[in-house]
Amino acid sequence: MAETAAVPAFDVAEATKHLAERDERLKRLIEETVPFQLKIEAAHSPYETLLEAVTHQSISGKAAATIFARVKALSSTGGIPTPQEMLKLRKPALRKAGLSAAKILAMKDLAQKTIEGVVPTLEQAQKLSDEELVKRLVSVRGIGDWTVGLVGRNLMTFSNYSGYDPEVGVVGGQSNSGLINQVDAFDFPTLRSFTFSLSTRF
Repeated sequence: MAETAAVPAFDVAEATKHLAERDERLKRLIEETVPFQLKIEAAHSPYETLLEAVTHQSISGKAAATIFARVKALSSTGGIPTPQEMLKLRKPALRKAGLSAAKILAMKDLAQKTIEGVVPTLEQAQKLSDEELVKRLVSVRGIGDWTVGLVGRNLMTFSNYSGYDPEVGVVGGQSNSGLINQVDAFDFPTLRSFTFSLSTRF
């Protein structure tokens, strides 16, 4: 299953170069440190999110993580089984991985409806209305009552701070711990990000 990688809203190399050109002290720090690397997790598709949600239903997170790891081990890539792979996996193998009979039926129906286009891709889901998305997802076996969550981080920043990083500086008349000798710690602001969560009940 193809994953859509999140992309930062700025060029890291250009941002680093800009900071180095603006401040000699930062320039020295940049030259002395290893290149800044962003670790960005790929965004899961609705199929992948639902497959994992089904695994986690009604059991502890630790037990679900163990079972889901076993399910992924059944894939040819060691990752989340594609819808085609899920349909081909035999029930005894999935039962041995720790899945209940009800969860196996739900996963196979999810895989079938993903292939048929009922369960949308991530790109398609972002363009659907809430009502249409709900209608499609609840048509999958076992997915009835559900809760969807969307969390946004650092969507917009308002600050009168004149330094490089608006998340550090003087707060309430006292220097923030991120400010060392009146020089910003070499931290980029938190990237704008969205977290999608889904909880299902069987």
